Amino acid sequence: MHEHILKIATIIQNGAVLMGKNIVCDAHVKRPIRVITHIHWDHIMGLERSLKECENILMTPISFDLLEILRGKDLNREGKIKTLNYKEEFFYKGEKIKFFPAGHIFGSAQVLLETENKTKILYTGDFKYPPAEPVKTDILITEATYGNPSNVRKFKYEIEKALIDLVKEPLLTQPVMIFGFHGKLQRMLTIFEKEKLSVPVLLPNKIYYMAKACEKYNLKLGEYILVESEEGQRIINGKEPFLALFHAKSYSNIPSYGIKINLTGWEFEKPIKKAGENEWIVALSDHSDFEQLMNFIKECKPEFVITDNYRVGDAEALSKEIEKKLKIPSMPLP
Repeated sequence: MHEHILKIATIIQNGAVLMGKNIVCDAHVKRPIRVITHIHWDHIMGLERSLKECENILMTPISFDLLEILRGKDLNREGKIKTLNYKEEFFYKGEKIKFFPAGHIFGSAQVLLETENKTKILYTGDFKYPPAEPVKTDILITEATYGNPSNVRKFKYEIEKALIDLVKEPLLTQPVMIFGFHGKLQRMLTIFEKEKLSVPVLLPNKIYYMAKACEKYNLKLGEYILVESEEGQRIINGKEPFLALFHAKSYSNIPSYGIKINLTGWEFEKPIKKAGENEWIVALSDHSDFEQLMNFIKECKPEFVITDNYRVGDAEALSKEIEKKLKIPSMPLP
């Protein structure tokens, strides 16, 4: 029934998003142009093969800088990586690509492809709306992380204030350590920079250098100190009040004292939840919840919607709701 659409827009078994004749996004297929929408692991799969087999790999300048820090090597030694600013155009054999802000993590991009016959295909990658821009399109390929109708945060616009209130009092007398994934951690820096906290902010190696990279793009992240530096070690060993940001999977060299806060996107009941003595969960997400997904899709005005059934989420439920509530044909893939 939709065979003509699936020839130019689909998601295959390894999570690769195929667009038009020449473009593949967020996993490897031997096509001329590979796109990386952002630096999270499930969107950079097969990068080494793409560097060998694709003609060009496209990403935003921030994504390129952050990815080099994460990989710790010169990624562009063969000159195949091309950085593309938001709304800048890239042409390949009659097809046109443009990036739009995705509002997910720094550097994340939506991908709009215009085919030779002027059909528009939009792939959201991971996104958060707002601030992501809805883009008018014929075919929409969307993430479905919170695609279940139960995944709604009634308190979503109160979370940042709740987090600030949570840390302010403890920081008068003891350290506060926050654990999250890349993207959320950099967002934390922007939140706390606005608060002008009077305690040192400590960042471990990769998070520190990723923050430095973001500053090249006029992102205001405040002042911070490298954990591994002499000053950082003096602060930690002195047990004076400080704020530290660690990756969610950091298990070593974490002080045993102080308040610990875990950032999660999978809490829908309360903005803040106590998880144990001196330990809290904060419902901070860099994805759209179900309501935001549906509103975004409606604003894009697509004629057909594909929901991403490869990555974590509920693509089947989202497709059903799109057809039921928005009256737009939809299907989950793969």
